[in-house]
Amino acid sequence: MTSELVHFYPPENGGVYAQAIDLLTPLRKEDLPQCQSDMPGHRGAEYEQFKQDKVAECIRFACRQLPELEDAIDACWSSTPLTYEHYTATPGGSAFGITKDWQSPMTTIISASTPIENLLLTGQNLNLHGVLGTSMTSLFTTAKMLGKEKIKQEINL
Repeated sequence: MTSELVHFYPPENGGVYAQAIDLLTPLRKEDLPQCQSDMPGHRGAEYEQFKQDKVAECIRFACRQLPELEDAIDACWSSTPLTYEHYTATPGGSAFGITKDWQSPMTTIISASTPIENLLLTGQNLNLHGVLGTSMTSLFTTAKMLGKEKIKQEINL
């Protein structure tokens, strides 16, 4: 695996254990086995085995840093590019939005402004993709509403 991410929030109940851990690893739609159906739950045994193997691989990776994790797992849920493609209609099943082309960035940039007065957009597909794209476009949209100088003042406090 390459570029894995292990993410969790501090326990909300004040305890010492996290309630959930996200394990993320890159996976291209082309790397998935052929499926019997595009519908979740009907993709066949080979697909389900692939997901189980990928989950086990991710858990092994996380356990290298958190050895006590393996015995503390109650349940696992997994998703693949097919999952994202089905539920979000993202091309290629990208979990972080429309893939941006660094050689032609203007072809995938969408403005926060729209032709409809007072309708502004924000989110992962507008300017940059993923979490950073959502954060940055929300800042751009807020600047359109409040003005750039007001945003600069707030950031510099």
